Amino acid sequence: MRGGWLSVSEIISFPDKPFLLQWARKLALQGIDYARVSRLGKYAGRIMHWEFQQKYGNSLEPMGKDVQEAYADPEAVEHGGIAWGKLDEWANVYGFGTPKREGQIQVEIPIEDPTLMVRGRMDCIVGPCLFDWKSSRHLYTESLLELGAYDLMWTHLYPDKPFAVWTIVRCCHEDDSPAEQYSFEESDIKKAGLVFASMIPAVRAFKEFDGESKGILAKSMGGE
Repeated sequence: MRGGWLSVSEIISFPDKPFLLQWARKLALQGIDYARVSRLGKYAGRIMHWEFQQKYGNSLEPMGKDVQEAYADPEAVEHGGIAWGKLDEWANVYGFGTPKREGQIQVEIPIEDPTLMVRGRMDCIVGPCLFDWKSSRHLYTESLLELGAYDLMWTHLYPDKPFAVWTIVRCCHEDDSPAEQYSFEESDIKKAGLVFASMIPAVRAFKEFDGESKGILAKSMGGE
């Protein structure tokens, strides 16, 4: 949290995720490095997003250090290529490369909501359609919260340009399954946005308290 601003990712990652502990334990019993698997998934996602931005985006921003780090890992490049191939195939079917879509596609769109004091970065907008790319094996609660968050922030900033379609495209980087598309009802997106908004004060209060905790703990050691 910098200057009172929070990021969407900070907020949606706040809920406890017991499934991650179970997953890590399962991998450990199989002799698999959980941290390595988790990092590989993040790297694959970064590569998939970057490749989509290069082919379909309208941004000339240079490659960030996080993406460079991903491309420096040969295994991540392989996994990222799998995810990107699925997303590119889906995008071609959807018509991203056709003249009909030319000029409509916005990619990696930064968004700041001064009312909520929250910042984020949306994957893709095509007209009234909001898209989010995932390279994970499964979708989780935070995926829906993220869509709800961006819809809420966008509505605050552009009330006359509401989204009408909310879609997640999941391109698992670990297997040969095709891309899967998940489209959501407006009522579910709006509910997710309200839940996201309700989480902001709690996350902000916790982060402020967490920053003060060292002093509080140090003071308690003195017996005061």
